[in-house]
Amino acid sequence: MNFKFTSLISILLLLVLATGCGGDGSGDLDSGTTDTDTDTDTDADTDSDTDSDTDTDTDSDTDTDSDTDTDTDTDTGPDSGVDSGPTITASIELARWVLPATAVDSATPFPVTNTAANVTAGALTLSNLTPSNYVGSFVGNLWPSGALDTTMYIEFSVTAQSGSQIEYEQFDSTLYNNYPGNCSWELRSSADGFSSALGSGVVTEGTGIPIISGVPLSVDLSSVGTLPGTVTYRFYTFNNSSSTINGYETSRGLRGDSWYGQDPLVTGKVLTW
Repeated sequence: MNFKFTSLISILLLLVLATGCGGDGSGDLDSGTTDTDTDTDTDADTDSDTDSDTDTDTDSDTDTDSDTDTDTDTDTGPDSGVDSGPTITASIELARWVLPATAVDSATPFPVTNTAANVTAGALTLSNLTPSNYVGSFVGNLWPSGALDTTMYIEFSVTAQSGSQIEYEQFDSTLYNNYPGNCSWELRSSADGFSSALGSGVVTEGTGIPIISGVPLSVDLSSVGTLPGTVTYRFYTFNNSSSTINGYETSRGLRGDSWYGQDPLVTGKVLTW
């Protein structure tokens, strides 16, 4: 009984002592309130608003408008963008071969004498004929007495220069036929490969073979058309017959103004761009 009482007393005493130590600070070791308010407000507002607005507006508007206006207009003139059409001459002499009042050696090509602007022309030449020397005339001897031989002819050419074309109209000259006899003739062109006659005629002895002035030749060239470049013409005679004079038979050719005839002449229009 005494033991229990003693124990109770001891517990109460300990409680009193305990309350004394936790009082309001009188007599206790107040070692200071180290109010370490380490308000570590590490508001590291690292607003790395890396607004790298790399507006790479690569507007490579390569408007490659290669408007290659290759106006393949078969006209030979340059395309200036405005097709105003060609300049066209009136009917003019395109080329004339003036045969002089002296002997003309047909062994040598006879050059053109006059040409229009933007036109050139080739010489009178013989093919597979015996040359001769006649005043004011370009003549070959020994033409065929039978059918037309396409290897035997007098040739000449007319050329439209670059940027031009020729509208062919007429060929005029005089057939040299100094010795009486029969004769057929034709004029052909390279426009159709010499396949057809542009003009032809027949002369019969005693019915229109003037001894001095020869036989007028006039050939419509309109069927050749309007062409650029070169057109070559060939004059043929065939079915020839005549008397033999001075050792020559069937002498035929082209007679000029200087000897009672007409110089070989081509007329037409020139178109230029």
